[in-house]
Amino acid sequence: MSMSCGRLLLMIVSVCASGAAFGWIGCVVILSGFGAVLYVCTAHPTRTAVIKVGCIALLAVCLLALFLPLVNFASAWSRQTMCVHRLRAISLALLNYHRDYGSFPPVCVRDKTGKPMHSWRVLILPYLGMEELYSQYNMSEPWNSPKNRELAALRPGIYACPNNTDTASSVNTSYLAVVGNGTVWPDSGVTTLDSIGDKLNETIQVVEVAKSRINWMEPNDLSFDSAILGINQKSGTSISSTHCLSTGVIYRETGACVAFCDGSGGLVSQDLPGDIIAALLTANGGEAITQDMLDARRLDWPKCLSISVLAVSLFLLLASCFPRHEKKGNGINGKGTPLDK
Repeated sequence: MSMSCGRLLLMIVSVCASGAAFGWIGCVVILSGFGAVLYVCTAHPTRTAVIKVGCIALLAVCLLALFLPLVNFASAWSRQTMCVHRLRAISLALLNYHRDYGSFPPVCVRDKTGKPMHSWRVLILPYLGMEELYSQYNMSEPWNSPKNRELAALRPGIYACPNNTDTASSVNTSYLAVVGNGTVWPDSGVTTLDSIGDKLNETIQVVEVAKSRINWMEPNDLSFDSAILGINQKSGTSISSTHCLSTGVIYRETGACVAFCDGSGGLVSQDLPGDIIAALLTANGGEAITQDMLDARRLDWPKCLSISVLAVSLFLLLASCFPRHEKKGNGINGKGTPLDK
């Protein structure tokens, strides 16, 4: 199997396409496959054996290049799913609080001077199965009193996104309310289910905020004005997440996890404009929301193109390895009579 200019060009295209689709891992894998084929071609001149080994090697390269990204995807998908489940558990705890008290909790409990003392995250601890932790919290003292601060290290795991591996933030929460008049978390007062005019499954109740730097007991959350600036903003505090899923094949999911007022949850796209985010956060805006607006899955067109180019180039490269042989005569001429010897 000689190295023609056409084959060399196809190999270069394959390496470039694999790199664009799968990153440096794709380049290493496919170059290793090509190296193995070239080594066999040099060491074993038997054409048939070379072709068979080359085909097997290239097929193995393709399968391996597709399989490796799926390993990371499965792990990332598991962490995102757990994040959504934690948000749903928080939302269900809020609903159970509503069942007992006739309303959702206030965003914070204030003292006589109006200073925030306790967070809603503390108030719903009994509804998260944290009765013992709640009993240790002193409601007559502010959240950052010496006694209450001893509980900071006992942050319930449900208040942390599984994707948050920063040990320095082990006392901080990943989940915040969005506070503002018109939301389900007004600056003062409480909200009831009856007072929510929009659909419950289209009204956001709790959002994910990556690296919030807010203690889980602290009566501090995300403002409405900050939330509508966009999802996954590069600067400032916003609705945000470190979840960015990619199968390594044709689509990606980027956004942040949220919980809705009906107890459901999901990943909302970071491409949502500010007006749609505002519509999802307000309780009585009356805006029309479609599921397409909430879908965080987007086709990764550059990766789709790279995969297509890789597939075509590998197919042509494999096809070029099979030489076309002319059919040998069988001793019979065109008239059906034996040829003269």
